[in-house]
Amino acid sequence: MSRKNEETSSRLHVLLVSFLLGPFIANWISPQICSDEVHGFVEPGYEEVLEAFRRNFGEGLEREGAAIAVYHRGRPVVDLWGGYADRESNVPWKHSTRTVLFSSTKAVTALCVAVLVDRGLLRYEDRVVDFWPEYGLYGKENTTVEDVMTHKVQSICTRRNSTYQSVPRV
Repeated sequence: MSRKNEETSSRLHVLLVSFLLGPFIANWISPQICSDEVHGFVEPGYEEVLEAFRRNFGEGLEREGAAIAVYHRGRPVVDLWGGYADRESNVPWKHSTRTVLFSSTKAVTALCVAVLVDRGLLRYEDRVVDFWPEYGLYGKENTTVEDVMTHKVQSICTRRNSTYQSVPRV
C-alpha cells in the first residue's frame, strides 16, 4: 500500500471511530438526566407541560438543571424542577434553587408592555418619567417607552468588574 493510501486509510479510520464513539464519549462526559428526576406538580389540564419538561431532559435538551413555574389567575398551576444545580458536585436542583435569568426576561417584558399598550394603559410614545420620575435624572427625561423597548437607551457602565457577591440583593 502506498504512503498516500495509508494516510487516507488512517484518516478514514480515525473519522469512522470518532463518528461511532463520539456520542458515547459525549454522554459519558456529560450524561443526560433521566426524565424521571423531575419533581413538583401540575394541576389537571397542565399535564402537557410536565411531559414537555420531561422530554427536554430525556432528549438531552436540558443538560444541567431547570425549573418552571406557571401561575394562572394568581395561583400556581405548574411548579416543576429537575436535574442538577451543580452537576460537577452532584448537587441536585431543588425547589429552592436560585438561578439568573438575564435576557430571558426580555420576552416577558415585551409581552407585558404589549398587553398594556393593547389595553390603552400605555403608549410606546409615553415618556418613562411619566411613570418613574427619578428615571429622568442625568439627562434621560425624554426617554420613551419605545426607546427602552428597542434598546436605544444608554446602559449603565461600571468602571469595575462586578461579581455575583458585589451585586446588591433586592
